[in-house]
Amino acid sequence: MSFFANISALLGLGGLAVAALSLWLSYRLRSSRFQEVLYGRRVEAAIELAQGLGALHTSAQAYIHQNLPQQRTTKKEPWFSEAERMGLRNHLLEEDVRFFQVWQKWSVILPDVVGQKIKAYVMTLNGISAPQGSKLYPMELVNASDPGMVLGDAYLETLQSLRSSLAIAPLEKGIAALLKSGTDEDDRAVAKAGKS
Repeated sequence: MSFFANISALLGLGGLAVAALSLWLSYRLRSSRFQEVLYGRRVEAAIELAQGLGALHTSAQAYIHQNLPQQRTTKKEPWFSEAERMGLRNHLLEEDVRFFQVWQKWSVILPDVVGQKIKAYVMTLNGISAPQGSKLYPMELVNASDPGMVLGDAYLETLQSLRSSLAIAPLEKGIAALLKSGTDEDDRAVAKAGKS
C-alpha cells in the first residue's frame, strides 16, 4: 500500500505542478497583452504630444524670428521689449491651450521624466516671454541672449525624453547597423563590378 500511496502522492504533486505552470503561463500571457496595449497607447501619446509640442514650438520660433532684432545697440539692452514679450504670450495662447489639452489627455500614460521635461520646456517658454526683471523665472531665461536657441535646446531635450520613454534607441541602432552592413555589401559589389 505504501507504494501506491507514494505514486498517488507523486501524481498529485505532478498535477499541482501542472496547474501552477498553467496559472503562471496564463498570467504571463495576460501581462504580455496588457504590456502591448500600454506600449501602443504610449506610442500614440508620444506622437500626439510631439505634434502638439511641435506646433507650439514652431509658432514660438516663428514669432521670435520675426520680432527679434538682428543686433542690439548695447549689450545691456534686452533682446525683447516688454510689448514683444507680451506679444509672444498672446501669439502662443491658442497653441498653448491645444497642447495642454493633449498633455492632460496623455500625461498619465507617460513616465514622470517626460512630464519633467515638458514642464522644463514650458518654464523656458514662460521665462523667455516673462516681463523684464521677473522673479518667477531664472534670470538666465528672462535675460536670455538668444531666446530662440534656449527654447530650441529645451525642445530637443523634451523630444529626446519622449523617444527614450518608448525605448526605441536600441531598435534604431539595430536598423542603422543593418543599413550600414547592407551599404557596405552594395559598395563592395559595385566596386567588384567596376573592376570587371
